[in-house]
Amino acid sequence: MKISTVRARVHGALAMVALLTLVVGSPAALVSWGHLDATTVLRPAGWLTPDDGSVFLTVVTVIGWVAWTVFCVCVVAEAVGMATSQRHHVKLPCLGAIQGIAAGLLVASLTVLSPLTRSAVPPAPISVVATAAATPQPASEAQASSENDTEHDEDVMTVTVGPHDDLWTLAETWYGDGTSWRRIAAANPDVDVDHLVAGQRLALPGATVTVPAGHTGAGRPIDAEQLNQIAAQPGTSNVRTVTVEQGDTLSGIAQTQLGDASSWPAIWHLNEGIIADPDSIEPGWELVLPDSPAEDKLASGQHADEQGGGRERSAPAEAPITESTPPEALPEVGDDTAATVNETSVDPQKAAGADQVVSMAEVGQNPAEILRTALAGLSLFLAGGVAGTVTTRRCQQLFARPLGRRIPVVSGEPRRAKRVLDAAADQLDESASPQDTAALTDAMTPTTVVLGTYDPQTPVVVDLADVGGVLTVNGAEDLAPAMVASISLSLVAAPWSGGIDIVAVGDDLAWLAHTGSDDVQLADEGEVVEGLADLSNEPSEYPGTITRVVLSSNLLDLPSPASLAAAGIVVVMPGVGAQEITVTDCDHAEFKGRSFTPQIVTAPMRRAVVELLETTARSDTEPAPWWEPRRGEEEGSDPPPVMANPCAVLPPIDAHLPVEEETVTSTMTSDVAHLPVTGEHVPLPILRLLGPVDLLGARGNPPTKARRQCLEYCAWLLCHPGARSVQMADALMVAEPTRRSNVSRLRRWLGTDDAGRPYLPEGYDGSLRLADTVTSDWERLELLVSGGVSTAPLANLVSALDLVRGAPLADAAPGQWHWAEEWRIDMIQMVRDIGVEVARRAMEMRDVELASRALAIATVACPEDEVLLVARIKLADELDDRGEVERLVYVLSRQARRLGVDLSEDTITVLQEVMEGRARARVV
Repeated sequence: MKISTVRARVHGALAMVALLTLVVGSPAALVSWGHLDATTVLRPAGWLTPDDGSVFLTVVTVIGWVAWTVFCVCVVAEAVGMATSQRHHVKLPCLGAIQGIAAGLLVASLTVLSPLTRSAVPPAPISVVATAAATPQPASEAQASSENDTEHDEDVMTVTVGPHDDLWTLAETWYGDGTSWRRIAAANPDVDVDHLVAGQRLALPGATVTVPAGHTGAGRPIDAEQLNQIAAQPGTSNVRTVTVEQGDTLSGIAQTQLGDASSWPAIWHLNEGIIADPDSIEPGWELVLPDSPAEDKLASGQHADEQGGGRERSAPAEAPITESTPPEALPEVGDDTAATVNETSVDPQKAAGADQVVSMAEVGQNPAEILRTALAGLSLFLAGGVAGTVTTRRCQQLFARPLGRRIPVVSGEPRRAKRVLDAAADQLDESASPQDTAALTDAMTPTTVVLGTYDPQTPVVVDLADVGGVLTVNGAEDLAPAMVASISLSLVAAPWSGGIDIVAVGDDLAWLAHTGSDDVQLADEGEVVEGLADLSNEPSEYPGTITRVVLSSNLLDLPSPASLAAAGIVVVMPGVGAQEITVTDCDHAEFKGRSFTPQIVTAPMRRAVVELLETTARSDTEPAPWWEPRRGEEEGSDPPPVMANPCAVLPPIDAHLPVEEETVTSTMTSDVAHLPVTGEHVPLPILRLLGPVDLLGARGNPPTKARRQCLEYCAWLLCHPGARSVQMADALMVAEPTRRSNVSRLRRWLGTDDAGRPYLPEGYDGSLRLADTVTSDWERLELLVSGGVSTAPLANLVSALDLVRGAPLADAAPGQWHWAEEWRIDMIQMVRDIGVEVARRAMEMRDVELASRALAIATVACPEDEVLLVARIKLADELDDRGEVERLVYVLSRQARRLGVDLSEDTITVLQEVMEGRARARVV
C-alpha cells in the first residue's frame, strides 16, 4: 500500500473519530457535566444575587445544546445531499461554514470505508486505455474474479457497486439519465434496489463503455483530446515523467510540460496512486505525464527528454501488456461515485480513440432516443406534421405583421415543445426518402389519423372514411380516452387536416377548441346522442364523403354504424365494435390483426402542443420592444402604414430636413457597429449571427471537428448567461458527454485574454458563462437601436443594416439551432423594421439609392413580408419601373394566396393606385 494511501486512511479515521465525538460525545458530556436549573435561571432574584456558578454553567449548557443541535442538523443535511448525489442538497441560511465542516468530516470519514485498492496503481507506468468493451467478457473470467459475484450474460457489461452508490447515480453515470435506474433494476432482479451493498456486481443492459468518458474525480470534465492524452499510443516505448519541485502545482506543470494549464486532470488521473488531493503535491514526487501533442510531431526515434527540459526525463516502459488498466487505476466517476468496471481484454492495436469513447459513451442517449423520449408518446410522423403546421402559421403571422409590432412570442413549455417538434421534422426528413415522404403525404386526406408506429419511422395511419361510421378504442380506463385524444390531435394539428366539422363531446376534449382550428365545435353528450338518433332517415348531401367527425372520451349510445356512414358522420369513442383498436398497454396495440406501438401522448405534452397551436394561430400582435411610438401615436396602437402617401408625392428638394439626417456619410456611422470583415485583426471574440454563423477574434485554434456545434454552443451561452449544464443539454437535446466535449472544444477555441483568463471559464460552480468581452453582431445591432428604431438616428440605422450579411443563422444545419427559433424570428422582425424605416427616411430625403439598399438587405432577412413588398412596389413605382412593379405585385399576390392570408386594406389601396392609377371607390 502506498504511503499516501495510508496517510489518507489515517486522516479519514481521525475525521471519523472527530465526527463521532461531536455527534455522540457532545451530548454525553452535556448530560454528564452540564447543569440545567430552570428555577435558577427563570427566578428574577437569582440574577440579582451573586452567582455561585450555577447560572453561568446553565447558560453554557444551553449554548452547548443549541450548538450540538445546529451541527447535527448540518450533518444530516450534508448526509442527505451526499446520499442523493446532491439532488436534495439543502443550504441552511447563515450556516454555510458549519455545513462545510460537516461535509469535510463526512467525506474524509468515508475514505475509511472505500476499498483499499481504489487508489492503487501498478509499479510501472501503465497506459490508461479508455475503450468500448467490444469484446464480451468471458464467463470464465467473470467467475474467476469473484466466486460470490452475480453471474450475468456475456454480452452485458457489469459494474461494481461502491460504498455510497445507488441506482440513480449509476444510471446517471452510465446512461446519462437517472430515471433509467429501472433498466438496471430489471436486469438485476435478485438485488435489493433500496439497499445496495458495496462490492456487489450489477449488470448494465445496453452499456458498452468501460470508462464514463468525460468524468473526473474532481467533477471536472475531461474532453476527448485529454482522454487521447491519457491513452497511450500503441508502440510507445517511453513514458514521460517529471519531478515535483517546491511551489509546483498541477496546473503549472500542465502549462509548462503540456502547454495547457487546463490539462491538469490528465496528470492527476495518471498519478492517483500518489496524489490523494490534486491541490496538494509535495516536492520530490515523480509524476507520469501524458503524451504531449507537440511531442507527437517529433520523429519516433527522438528521445523525450530532449524536449522536456532539465526536469523532464524518460523512463523505460515495461513489456507490452495485453490487458487494459485494472479498474483501480481508472478515473473515478465523480466525488460521490465509486463505480469500477470489469477488466476487459483489449488489443492495443484496436484500442478505440477517445472520440470514439465519447460518442459511444452516450449509452441510451443517442439523438434518436433523446428525441423519442422528448416527444412523450407523440409519433415521429405526426410530430413532423405538427411542426409543419406551426411553421406555416408562423409564416402567416410574419407576413401580415404591421410595422413596429411583434407577433406573439412562444415561451415556456410550448417553446420547448416547438423545439422538439422541429427536431422531429428534421429527423423525419433525414430518415425517410423524399419519394416515400411525398407519397405518404399525398395519400393523406382530412380524415386521415395517425394511430401509432410499426417502428420509429413507419406510421400507422387509417382513413376514418373507411371505418364504416364508428371507430372504437378497446383498452383500460386511462388508455382508451388517451388514444381518442391522440386521434383528435391528428384531426386538428396535422397539415393535411381541415375542411371537416369536428364535434368534441364533453369537457375532456374541450381543449380541441383552443388549437386554433375553426372546424371544432363543442357539444354536450346528451344533445349529440339526441342529434345522432335522428340520422337514420336523413340521406347525406354527399354520399360516400365524410363531412363530420364526432369525438368522445366516453361510450355513446349510437344508432347503427350504417346510418352514420350514410349521413357522412364518423364517431370515435372508447368501446368494442367491428372496427376496433385494441390497446393492451402504452407499448402495444392491435388494429385489423396488426400489432403496433400506439400513439398515446402524455397530458403535459398535449397541453404544450395545444398552447403552441393556439399561440401560432393568433392574428393579433403586440408592441415591439425595439419600436418607440412616434409623437402623436398612442402606446400599443399600430403605427401608420409605411410610406402611406402616394410615392409620387415627395418632399421638394429644398424641403427643410434635420441637420443630422441631411446626408449619410461614413463618418456618421456609429463606431459601435463597426465589425471587421474576415481576415482583419479582431481584438476580441465576436460571434456573427446575422448571416452565415462565424466566430471572429478567437485566440485559440479552431476545432477540427464539430465546429458548427461549437458555434451553436457559443450562441446558446451568449443567450443564456449563467445557465447550468443540465439546462444546456436539455435545450440542445444532446447527451451530456457530447455537451462536455463540445464545450471543451469551444473553450480551447476561444482561448484566453491578455491577462491569461479564459473567455469561457470552467463551470466549477455548476453554471456556465462567457466572459463579458465576448459579444455578437446581434448585441451590437440591439445597442444601436436601443432607443427604438423609430427614433434612432439614421446613421445608427444604416450602421445596423451594415451588420446584416444575410438571413439570420443563414447556414444553421438541420437538426441544430431549434432552441434559437424565437430568437431568429426576433432578428428577422427587427431587421425588417429597420430596413423599412431607413427606406422611409431615405425617400423623404430623396435618396433612392439608400432606400433601395435598405429594402434589399431587409428582403434578404425577411423575403416573405407584406409591408416590405409594398415598400418595394412603391419604390419601383417612384422609379417608373413598370416591369418591376408588375413583378412585385404578382409576387405579393402569389405569396398571400399560398399562405392563405388576406391582404390588408392599405395594401389593396396601394396596389390599386400603382396598377390602375387610383384607388377604387368604396362607397356610392
